Amino acid sequence: MRARLLLSLLVAAPTLLSAAVEALAARGPCPQAATARQSGRFVAAEAAARACLERDPRDVGVWFELSRALGYQRQWEEALHWAESGLERYPKDMDLALWRVRLLAWSGELSRARDALAQVFALAPAARGDREAAMLEVDLVWWGRDWRAAAAGFTRYLERWPEDPEAYRKRGISWLESGREARALADFDRSCRLAGQAQPSCRYAEDLRRRSASVEVSLESRYAAAPAGQDEVITRLSAMARVWRALRVGVAGEVRLRDGGGGPAHDTLGYLLATWRSSRWSVEGGVGLGFEPRWSPELTAWLEPAVALWQPLWVHLRYWRLDFGDGGGHVVSPAVNLYAGAWNLEGRYYLGLEEDGATTHAALGRLRWSPSPAWAVEVGGGGGSAADYLVVRDADVQGHQLALAGLRWSPSWRHRVELGYVFRHEGVDGEARTRHELRLGYRLTL
Repeated sequence: MRARLLLSLLVAAPTLLSAAVEALAARGPCPQAATARQSGRFVAAEAAARACLERDPRDVGVWFELSRALGYQRQWEEALHWAESGLERYPKDMDLALWRVRLLAWSGELSRARDALAQVFALAPAARGDREAAMLEVDLVWWGRDWRAAAAGFTRYLERWPEDPEAYRKRGISWLESGREARALADFDRSCRLAGQAQPSCRYAEDLRRRSASVEVSLESRYAAAPAGQDEVITRLSAMARVWRALRVGVAGEVRLRDGGGGPAHDTLGYLLATWRSSRWSVEGGVGLGFEPRWSPELTAWLEPAVALWQPLWVHLRYWRLDFGDGGGHVVSPAVNLYAGAWNLEGRYYLGLEEDGATTHAALGRLRWSPSPAWAVEVGGGGGSAADYLVVRDADVQGHQLALAGLRWSPSWRHRVELGYVFRHEGVDGEARTRHELRLGYRLTL
C-alpha cells in the first residue's frame, strides 16, 4: 500500500509542482497587471501596474510589470527607466537584464543592446544555456538584417530547441532575404504546422508558393448593367509565367461585347504583362492593343513601381497612357498601402491629363480583411470628376460616386475564386445614371 501511494505521489509531482508555480505567480507582484499583459491588453496592464505602484512604490516586481506594459506599447524611455531602476537594486536579476536588452533593441539601439547582452553573459556565463537568452542573441543579429548570420544562428538555436515555431519563421525570412526560397518555404511550412493555421508563417508559405509557381492562368468575366441599352460583358483570359527569379511575364486577351441598341458588337484587345516583386519593392507594367476597336482603347500602357518605406507601409506610383480613336490622355496615380496583420488599407488618387487640356480628379479607398489564408473580404468606395478607373471606358462622364464589395476564396494555393460588385452613380450628358457591375474570376496556379 505504501509503495502504491509513493508511486502515485511521484506520478502526480509534476502536476502539483506546476500548480504550485502558477499559484505563486498569481500571488506575485500585481497579478492584475500580469494577467492583462499576458492576454495582450497592455493599456489595462499599465493602469493596473500604476495602481500597484501607488500602493507599494518600492516593489521592484511592480517596476518590472510596469516596464513590460510600457514596452509593449512602444514607450521606450519610461520602460527603460523602470527596468534600469530594478537592475540598480538587483544587478544580477537575469529576467530584468534580458528585458532591458530587448527594450534597447526594440528602440533601435542595437549597439547598446549587444553590449548589454555581452555584460549579462560576462556576469553569468551559464546564461548562454538559457533559451530566452539564446533566442535574444540571434534576434539581435536578425534585427540588424545580417540575414546569413541570422540563418546560421537560428540553425544552432533549433539544434537545441527544435520545436520553436517562431525560430523557424524568422529563419525562413532570413533564407528568403538571402535568396534561398526553397529553404524559406520549408521553414515556413514547419512553423505553420507547429503553431497552427492562424500564424503568419502559413501566409508566408502560401504567398511564396504562388510567387514561385511557374504558370498562373486566370479567367475573369464582368457584366455591366447600364441604362440606354449599353449593357456590356468583358471576358478576359490571362496567363503569367515565372521566367527568372521574381520576374514574371504574361499575355492576356480580352473580348468586350456590347449591346448598343442596334444589335450586339464586340471589340478584341491583347496585352503583354510583366511583374517583378521582392520583399521591399515591386514593379508591374503592361501594354494593351485593340484590334480595330470601335469603343475600346487602341492603346493602353502602364507602369507602376512600389517601395516599402517600412514593412507595413508601401508607396506606389502608376503612370497610365490611354489612346482612343478620337483622343487620349495620361493618368498619374499615387497610392499607399498599409498592412496590419490580416488588414490591408489602400488609398489611391487619380490625376487625369487629357490631350484637350482638361484635368480630372478621382479617389478610391479599399479595406481588405483576410481572417484566414483561404478567405478575404473587400469593401471600398470613391468618387471623382470623371469616370472611375476600375475599368477603362469610353463614356463621357462628368462625375461619379462608387461603392464596391468583393469576396475571395482560396480553397488551396492552386485555386482562387473571386466575386465582386461595383455600384456607380454617374453624371452623363447632364443626366444622373446608375450602373451596376458584377465580376466573377477564377485563377489556377500550376
